[in-house]
Amino acid sequence: MKKLFFLIFLVIFTSNIQAKFITKVLVLQKLASGHMVADVKIKGITSKFIIDTGSTSSVIDEALVSKLALKPVESDTKVMGYAPGKVEYSMSQYEVHDVLVEGFLTTKVVFVEQNIASAFAGLTESPIGGILGQEVLDAHGLLLDIKANTLSLPDTDFIKGYTVVPIYISEIGLPIIELIINKKSVHMIIDSGASEVMLDQKVATAENFGVVTYPEGMVGYDETGVERQIGLIEKGHILLGDKSMRRQLLVDDFSNILNQVNASRNIKVVGLIGLNALTELSAIIDIKNRKLYIK
Repeated sequence: MKKLFFLIFLVIFTSNIQAKFITKVLVLQKLASGHMVADVKIKGITSKFIIDTGSTSSVIDEALVSKLALKPVESDTKVMGYAPGKVEYSMSQYEVHDVLVEGFLTTKVVFVEQNIASAFAGLTESPIGGILGQEVLDAHGLLLDIKANTLSLPDTDFIKGYTVVPIYISEIGLPIIELIINKKSVHMIIDSGASEVMLDQKVATAENFGVVTYPEGMVGYDETGVERQIGLIEKGHILLGDKSMRRQLLVDDFSNILNQVNASRNIKVVGLIGLNALTELSAIIDIKNRKLYIK
């Protein structure tokens, strides 16, 4: 029997959004995989989009591009994407006006095109139409409440009882936090598109985070739907702020992505912290104000 994990973790270079707000709180839908999705209407067609803080840009599925008859932005600049393993690819951009997110906001977004629906086949009645990346949350000051499954505008009352952890934004736009894993101080990406806490394969081995095994049937799917064998460290002790938890650590080859993240920064990012750990921490992600609230 296979144990499945989703590795939606994109590094893409583009950003251009504007918006107006209509309501204050949007309750997100939650898939069986744990991913949070919103209904997004573009040119009268509604599709489900995943909310992913581990993606530096919003993404639109190639099938939806065809259905909407969108025309790519003409540019001499090559837009590159990077995924787990050695995968990298160039992508077309599409500037879309009046993207309506469940009556919550109307926004202009520059999407990049990719085939992502196949990675989520069977999780929804209709195919996933794309991803709303961290740049949407950042530009509009939206709070992503992992446990409550909501997007909202800031409310000063919510911070009571929470511990505040600073968020660092990498030069390419990814939200990063500092934490301690198995007595080692590390930096990791906050990734609401991934399931678990994950370490880069080379780092996990070289820095001795624990014994890495590769159990039969433990596989992950990246954003293109490609199946990947996942490693496992059984005993993980995580300290974040004043909070402590014990979790298994997953291991995969993130070197291609981390080379981009770590290219020009003093800190070294070694992996990501995903939905299940963030849910246990009752995390609220405030990218605009560079704060992670936990309790």
